[in-house]
Amino acid sequence: MAEARPVRAFFVPAEAGQRVRVSVLYDSQWRSMFWFKLGRDGSLYFGPGYKPTQSFAVGQKKSPGREYTIGKQDLSEIAEPALIKDSHVSIHSSGAIHLGGRRYHREHLLSSS
Repeated sequence: MAEARPVRAFFVPAEAGQRVRVSVLYDSQWRSMFWFKLGRDGSLYFGPGYKPTQSFAVGQKKSPGREYTIGKQDLSEIAEPALIKDSHVSIHSSGAIHLGGRRYHREHLLSSS
């Protein structure tokens, strides 16, 4: 059985519009995994915590149900250098999703229930 390692978690208060980095301690060094930001209008932005990104691919499945796996065969590689360099995702409160130079739509994030 593997040795149990302590888990460290920090809570850092942040305001809308402020970028937050999520990091893990690995081999005695903190490594930034990804960042996210909550926009003032409820939009969500996130991306990899390292630069430069060397590759980028987008995958999707239609009507996936509750659980699904996106495999390597489902990925479309992004080849344009500018899109690879700016490899963040934005999910806007309007339901627009921007990813890999493409625009997708989902239900409005602020819809009333």
